[in-house]
Amino acid sequence: MEEPRRDRTLIACTGLSLLALAWRIRLATVYMGHEEEDWGNLELIRGVLDTDFAYVELEHMPLFAWLCAGLARITGDVHLAALAVPILCGAVAVGLTTWIGMRWLGPVAGVVAGLAMCFQPESALYSATPLRESLYAALMLGGILLVGRRRLTAAAAVLALAFLARFNVAFSILPALVLWASLQPDRELRQRALVAAACVAAVVLAWAAYYQSETGSWAFWGRVVAVNSGDAVADLYPAERAAAVAGAFLGLFGRVLPGHTGWLVVPLAIVGGVRLVREEPLQPQAARWLGWCGLGTVALLASTALVSTYDWRHNLYWKWLTPAVPFVLLFAAHGAVGLLRRLPRSGAVAAGLAIVLITGLGYAQETHRQVELSDRLYGPQVRLARWAEEGWDPDVGVVTGGIALGWLRRQYDVVRVFAWTAEELPRDDPEAFGAWLAEQRIGLVMWFSEDWIGAVDAAGYLADGRERQLGPARLVPIVREDGYGMIAWQVLVPGGPQPRTPPPDARSAP
Repeated sequence: MEEPRRDRTLIACTGLSLLALAWRIRLATVYMGHEEEDWGNLELIRGVLDTDFAYVELEHMPLFAWLCAGLARITGDVHLAALAVPILCGAVAVGLTTWIGMRWLGPVAGVVAGLAMCFQPESALYSATPLRESLYAALMLGGILLVGRRRLTAAAAVLALAFLARFNVAFSILPALVLWASLQPDRELRQRALVAAACVAAVVLAWAAYYQSETGSWAFWGRVVAVNSGDAVADLYPAERAAAVAGAFLGLFGRVLPGHTGWLVVPLAIVGGVRLVREEPLQPQAARWLGWCGLGTVALLASTALVSTYDWRHNLYWKWLTPAVPFVLLFAAHGAVGLLRRLPRSGAVAAGLAIVLITGLGYAQETHRQVELSDRLYGPQVRLARWAEEGWDPDVGVVTGGIALGWLRRQYDVVRVFAWTAEELPRDDPEAFGAWLAEQRIGLVMWFSEDWIGAVDAAGYLADGRERQLGPARLVPIVREDGYGMIAWQVLVPGGPQPRTPPPDARSAP
């Protein structure tokens, strides 16, 4: 009996992983990314390669950059490597979700959860762009599966790697492991699980010590929290701050979570969580371990909302909820199976189809919305960067920042690229800037209204986007994107460089 069930599980996991792989490869051709982090990761990976893996990214954990750099050394293409790792890990995460669900909760629940994770917008989209979310999900789920199967030494190693992908493990899965281990009646199992937790904790402490040696602080989470917290409400009165915190929390759990995982999925997940406690799943101990992990992950998500206090519409919440998605889908599938079993066969089929249709339609709409948004905000920069690579001679330079800078710096000796913060740029001097553009054979200038990019400080006079004569250089506007605040000019100099192809349309499909 066990062998056929294992075979069915393996077939289902493999099939859904391949489906997820195909869908993520397709999305990678049209999705322009979540925000600057996607493209900034290309620079991090290049930095690791250039230093022979001596460079360590301190603020967002280094494993993703190390893996991508290792693959890039083999393939010779940083962008390809930075896509291959998340795409493959995203497919693996779907397979692991399916396996956990089928073996611990029930065959139908596992298949439903795996199918939902194939197409859930964040799980799919953030596996189709250079982000670490899918790497973390695969390692986290792998560690959870190994703990449930009592392979605690291997579990400790995998969860330690998950921590090096995202430090969430230290505040969600590690506490869950300690609590679960402490509740085990079997003394030997309890001791082995606590030893595994101690091993993961040792890696966390080792990283904290390294972080302290580099920065002077043990709080390796400190800068990330600081960047995404107090500034949002620092100037508010206490009552206004409390309202902002409440708005972020309620918006996350009342709008973002159900809006992105499914309006029927969230209440079904609550039902599924109750079933874990009140009814016996296929493997009760493993399923309850899964429940503790889900509780820890959702608790961390809630604390993130309480600390960050961004408006709930901020797209960072979409990314922050991603680690919770596998748990929500698994619990929802378990809850749906339990409810449908109480209905007559015809009613169960109709209700099940309705749940699938409503959830699937919501996923399709949200995925389309995010693809369209990324194309509108980031697509112009990516298309202009590609044009700079493919439509000009190699010796022509580009002045840029933001996403385009990350894209163009992923390879060397392709385009001469200057950031707005480069020391050699003349600042606040139109005539000198025009002379410098002509001297450096700059063909494309991309200006940004975002203060952190540096274009406002260096050339605030370009903010109106008009055609300008700066000394020997004439700047002709070719693309303007007000959502991100980007204006691009072609630089015309007598006898200067000319593109081989016309500039791309800012609204062109990706």
